[in-house]
Amino acid sequence: MNLETYRQQFEDEYRWLNPPPLHALGPDDRAILSRFTQWLLDERGLAPATVKLYLVAVRRWMRWLEVNDLLPTGFPLAKALLALDDALAGSTFKVDRRPPEPPEGIERVLRYYESPHYAAKLHARLVEKPGLAERLSLEMLRNRALLACLGETGGRVSEVLSLRVGDFPPHAFEAGDVWRVTVHGKGDQGYYLRFLHTLPYLRVYLTRRPDAAPGDALFIAHSKRYEGQALSRQVAWKIVSEAAAALGLGRIHPHDFRHYRATQLVEVGEPLDVVQEYLGHRSVEVTRQYYAHTREARVDEAARRAGLLE
Repeated sequence: MNLETYRQQFEDEYRWLNPPPLHALGPDDRAILSRFTQWLLDERGLAPATVKLYLVAVRRWMRWLEVNDLLPTGFPLAKALLALDDALAGSTFKVDRRPPEPPEGIERVLRYYESPHYAAKLHARLVEKPGLAERLSLEMLRNRALLACLGETGGRVSEVLSLRVGDFPPHAFEAGDVWRVTVHGKGDQGYYLRFLHTLPYLRVYLTRRPDAAPGDALFIAHSKRYEGQALSRQVAWKIVSEAAAALGLGRIHPHDFRHYRATQLVEVGEPLDVVQEYLGHRSVEVTRQYYAHTREARVDEAARRAGLLE
């Protein structure tokens, strides 16, 4: 298990544990790890094998907290781990094997940072603090480019955040065709992220960063404290979450755009081997497991299109 995997798992647990915060755990929280596991299955839609991988990191982290006296003395960690083992052994957890569906309203999130709603919010902030104009403008350009990248490429957030300025030389924006950038997905497997409709957003954003070097991160922080640092997964998550909240939508996270793009490709009739290459899955069977599903409306449409032989 690599460091990036651990970090993602800890980020997920922090989001789930707040509330309750660690310092508030007590004798009545012995089922908290079992509830966390069910949350991973239900809310995150993770496969059981992936959940088991998460639990390896969680167990080690909790034991490290215990050894370093960072857990409340009243929290029964041993009982919590035993309850988790019992639940796993007894197949207590219900696994929802339905294919992942993009959250409702995700298309609106993609366009939020260029919407009148956001423009009005931005204007209000500038009236209050006009000195923030340059920073807020750069953040807006970055945010809309980031969401466009997530939506068009279907890339994992770690892959999108690994992009560099040098991945987009000037001729990338002049060819008028799909631009491909190699990234490394799960298992360090290389595949292409593909850009076309996103390129104008990236071009505008990079134009505002004339001093950016080829090795610099494509997406960076523009706050006073972290200026120029590569954008973190936490901030990327926040960018998506704030857009969803502002639109009155439910929880949406960066990985949902991967399901969104995959579902788009399947619904326009792309073969599974094409979807597999697009998403960088190791095999077409992985793609089939998640996305080889039909919807009743599509089946009805097939019935309308297909007439009887004469």
